[in-house]
Amino acid sequence: MHASINEYAGYKPGPGAKIEVVQAHDVEPKEFWAKFIAARKPVLIKGHIPDASWKASAKWDDQYLAMVA
Repeated sequence: MHASINEYAGYKPGPGAKIEVVQAHDVEPKEFWAKFIAARKPVLIKGHIPDASWKASAKWDDQYLAMVA
């Protein structure tokens, strides 16, 4: 059965497929949307968004993630 565009069947890499790595501060939102989200392509994001109002970078350390995961 063919899945509709809104039914994500999971990432199925082909032979030799590699997951792209990007630095958070190097990618623009529109580019990120087009290249990864709209294409449903996995990506590893390194670093974090330099935004003082975003508290996750101070809170989400290994200990916190282990506790809530």
